[in-house]
Amino acid sequence: MRRANGRLKSGMVLLITLVAVSAIALVGLVTYFYIKDYNDSCSIISYDSLTIDDENAYRVRELLKVKGFTNIRLVPTIADEIPEDLEARDSNVISLSVNGKSKFDAEDRFKSDAEIVITYYDYYRYYI
Repeated sequence: MRRANGRLKSGMVLLITLVAVSAIALVGLVTYFYIKDYNDSCSIISYDSLTIDDENAYRVRELLKVKGFTNIRLVPTIADEIPEDLEARDSNVISLSVNGKSKFDAEDRFKSDAEIVITYYDYYRYYI
């Protein structure tokens, strides 16, 4: 009888261990595919919020489109005074925000349909 109880206990321990390992593996697989799906639907911004200034807004928009972003809006802005290097500064990016966030790194990932707002200088429209 003792031998039967010992086998029963070791069988239960084995069964519980097998169920626990299976549950952990299942959670791991679900997590892996969820993260993979999320990463597949995201794009890397490729611009650092600190180095985006003075890039041409139209060029930035086209590069972001090539990266897969679809919700890009350009917002023209004028400065209080005309800069001496007007032609060099026209259409330069003032700021770029992604989903309202203006601080990000070049390798940050965002959903392809994230709202991107590019604010830029538009001198010619107002001064010429």
